[in-house]
Amino acid sequence: MLERWAEIFHLIGNHDRLLVLSLFLHHKDCLCACEVVDALELPQYQVAKSLYLLKKANLLQSSRDGRWAYYCLTKTPETKALMDFLCSVIPDEVCTTQLNRLQARLSLRQNGRCVIGPRYDPDEESD
Repeated sequence: MLERWAEIFHLIGNHDRLLVLSLFLHHKDCLCACEVVDALELPQYQVAKSLYLLKKANLLQSSRDGRWAYYCLTKTPETKALMDFLCSVIPDEVCTTQLNRLQARLSLRQNGRCVIGPRYDPDEESD
């Protein structure tokens, strides 16, 4: 069991993965991968890697709806304990900007589902 917690803490020791988890900490429903990309304003490949590793570690589960991939927290005692811990150590204001972008992005859903791909383009940042 200690090895498993060491694996989890090693995994969430990455800034991007911690940000991804913080979105799920504050938004209990499933999120489309492109909504996560737009909320975090990170390149799609970085978010995809984080989602993949969190899923592989059984912290997230995924489902597909056509071309859209949705991710949710797994419903395990381990995940609940981790999220309770993160809630106690990460102040809400740390990710206010990302949560505001997520709420704006979620407002674009139709019938509760994502209907557009990622809007964030990291190449626009370099101008």
